[in-house]
Amino acid sequence: GLDFLRELGVRDHIELDMIFSRIHRLKWDTAQLLKYFASIQNQLSKPEIQQLRETRFLPGCVSGANDDSQQLFAAAELLIPTEQNCALGLPTLSWSGSRSSFEKGSR
Repeated sequence: GLDFLRELGVRDHIELDMIFSRIHRLKWDTAQLLKYFASIQNQLSKPEIQQLRETRFLPGCVSGANDDSQQLFAAAELLIPTEQNCALGLPTLSWSGSRSSFEKGSR
């Protein structure tokens, strides 16, 4: 079964480098991307988790910044997009869904 396929090297999930190299072609919004990563989190190795922490792939914005443009950030550089964090002008995750869907998905 699956254990045999894994022993042969068949992967359970898409390699992170492949996702990051094709991220613009995927046309996934932030919610879809994070939902995928959450669905495979138990299959990720420690180095892959570290790669997710360090790679600047998450869109974020800083309220009140001169250009108000989005940039890509590493997860540790961003805060959850609450009204307080936005009001303080802190870099927050650009979340394409509603705030309630963000809060439900984060639990």
